[in-house]
Amino acid sequence: MWMGWVGLVQAAETRAARQLLAEARMETESIGVEKKHLYSAWTSALVGMRRRDEAHAAMTEALREQQQRLRTLDAELDGIRRLIQKEQLDNEKLMVSLARMDAELATVRRMLANCQVRSIYSILYIPHALQPAYISVYIVSNCQVRYILHALQPA
Repeated sequence: MWMGWVGLVQAAETRAARQLLAEARMETESIGVEKKHLYSAWTSALVGMRRRDEAHAAMTEALREQQQRLRTLDAELDGIRRLIQKEQLDNEKLMVSLARMDAELATVRRMLANCQVRSIYSILYIPHALQPAYISVYIVSNCQVRYILHALQPA
């Protein structure tokens, strides 16, 4: 009887062990499936991270290039500003020269008008025989305007 009882206990333990073994296999398979899913998700995450890293590197390079371009444009802009300042200064100098020349031109025109009036008065009071030589000397020495000589000399 002891043997029958032991056999029954052993059979129950064997069944329980087989049951436990089947559950362990099912759990191992479940863990294996979950492991495959996790590995797949991990691989996808690595691929995504690699793509984001590449995109980040590309954006960083593009940013560096744009910053370099900005520095270049700033340098060009500074050069253009200096050139504009130089040209403005040159323009101011030219405007001063122009104003001075305009004033000198007005003075010469007044002097020319005075010379013409004086020459006409001189012609009226000088004897006819002395007019050409006297007028030439008078106009050149007092007014320094040569083309009046040609206009007043007899043809």
